[in-house]
Amino acid sequence: MRMRLIKPPLSLSQPIQIPGQVLPPGTYLFKLANTDTERNIVQIFNADRTVLYATVQTISTERQESTGDTVVALAEQKGGQPDVLLRWFYPGNETGNEFVYPKQKENELARDKQQTIVANQTTVSSPGNAAAGD
Repeated sequence: MRMRLIKPPLSLSQPIQIPGQVLPPGTYLFKLANTDTERNIVQIFNADRTVLYATVQTISTERQESTGDTVVALAEQKGGQPDVLLRWFYPGNETGNEFVYPKQKENELARDKQQTIVANQTTVSSPGNAAAGD
C-alpha cells in the first residue's frame, strides 16, 4: 500500500479509481458529507466546489498517529488499470475513511501490490512513479 502525505486539495497526475468510477487527472476536494452526524459519506468535488463528481460510502479506519497533511492510500493494479484509492485521512485525524468496493474488487485489491511510502507533496501519481516535487 502506498501512502502519500498531501495538502488539500488533492491533485492527481493520472487517473485514480474510486468506487463506481475513475477520476481523471485533475484537482479534487474530498469532504465529509456531514461531519456532525455521518462521518462515513465522502463527497468528491472539483477544486472550487462547483462540480460534485461522487458521493461514496466509506467505513471508519484508524492509523497509529495523525499528521498535519492529508494521507491517501493507493493500490497499484495490474494490466495498466488505474491505481485504486483505498483510504483517506484528513490532516490531524487518526480516524479516516476506507472506501467500500464490491466484494470481487476487494478480493482483487488484496492481491494487488500495496506499498507504503510517506511523502510531503501536492500531486499524487502512480505508486510506481515519483510524484511532482519529489
